[in-house]
Amino acid sequence: NGLTGELKIPNTVKRLNVAAFDGCSGLTGELRIPDSMHEIEQSSLWCCGFSSLIIPGSVSHIRHEAFSGCKNITDITIENGVTKIGSNAFSGCAALTSLSLPYSLRQIGMETFAGCDNLQTITIFAPKPPIAYEDAFSSVEVFENATLSVPKGSLEAYQSAEVWKNFQHIKEMDVSGMAILEDCSIAVSTKHDCIIVDAPADYLVEVYDINGRAIYKGSKHCIAVEKGFYIVSVAGKTFKVGL
Repeated sequence: NGLTGELKIPNTVKRLNVAAFDGCSGLTGELRIPDSMHEIEQSSLWCCGFSSLIIPGSVSHIRHEAFSGCKNITDITIENGVTKIGSNAFSGCAALTSLSLPYSLRQIGMETFAGCDNLQTITIFAPKPPIAYEDAFSSVEVFENATLSVPKGSLEAYQSAEVWKNFQHIKEMDVSGMAILEDCSIAVSTKHDCIIVDAPADYLVEVYDINGRAIYKGSKHCIAVEKGFYIVSVAGKTFKVGL
């Protein structure tokens, strides 16, 4: 429990065991789980102090209570490839305001986001609403205040799906032309006033603001933007960056 500072997990680690960093509240900053990771077990990062979290698609299933009680996290990006999020996986992340969910997501467990009462924006790339337990978002405030951005053509599906229909602010975003690619050779970063994309020249790059509004679509790999947070999609692989 005496660990402090940012946690850098090597790109050779494939699994975080049960309660591996349980209660390490001194671990802070952004945590990017490496693409080598396949399993994040129960309570492995429970009550840590991270402010930002990125989970790659190589982790198909986020186990229950994996990040529960991480009360300083403000934004979470879950990348394409993750299919299931376990019960209470992010419960008690009280500072969470921004959440990005992938195309591949199929199921959200019980009380997964319980206590995340400050959620303001939820961006989901799945055209079919994932199955969600009725208490997955157990907060009236979230349903009343958060904006749920869904793929174009999916509005009616989310408005009629259990749990998702409870959101009072659902809007569509244009994600046409996106390919779903099992590719870990893509990197997105920022420099000065630009988003830098490191990927093959012919890959489609799409940039959305935190409210799901399209900012850019094309093949440029240096995109000038204003200060703020953005969702970047490169051939279906999603990233969240901030300037």
